[in-house]
Amino acid sequence: MRLPARFLLSSLAIGLTAALPTPLAAQRPPLRPCEFEWVVGIPQDTSAYRDCEADQPARLRRDVKPSFQFTGQQTCAIAVIAFVVDTTGVPDTTMAWVLQTDTPEYASRLVRSLREWRYTPAQHQGVPVRQVVRERRAIENDRLPFTVRERGAPPPPPRPPCR
Repeated sequence: MRLPARFLLSSLAIGLTAALPTPLAAQRPPLRPCEFEWVVGIPQDTSAYRDCEADQPARLRRDVKPSFQFTGQQTCAIAVIAFVVDTTGVPDTTMAWVLQTDTPEYASRLVRSLREWRYTPAQHQGVPVRQVVRERRAIENDRLPFTVRERGAPPPPPRPPCR
């Protein structure tokens, strides 16, 4: 069965107009992927934007490495923290969470060092806004592990990098 040409043309026109963006969708800025979704432990009522919700996310200007002493044979300490940066670019230490760590003492010192960190505040529609920021930090033990090996034995493999 052959379809009339008029039917084919009208079907094509309907299909093309359906594919065009609506005026409202055309005005919306493209969505950026969020650096992270809301994580268990972070209250969703923090009245702060995520990085993808702000027009300009907060940018780190200065951070301070916490003093930390390794114990035993540990070669690396890693911590992932989240906190709110206020409208002046100062981290709010009352709104900080440890999301992941292999060394609780290092994570605790990292959170305490937030007092000295500074950011360019996030902006939404040209106005500075509070933003939840997620940072991952790793520190390596600079002490060389002491090993004894027999004469002529191959050296131990290099330790993996702290990631």
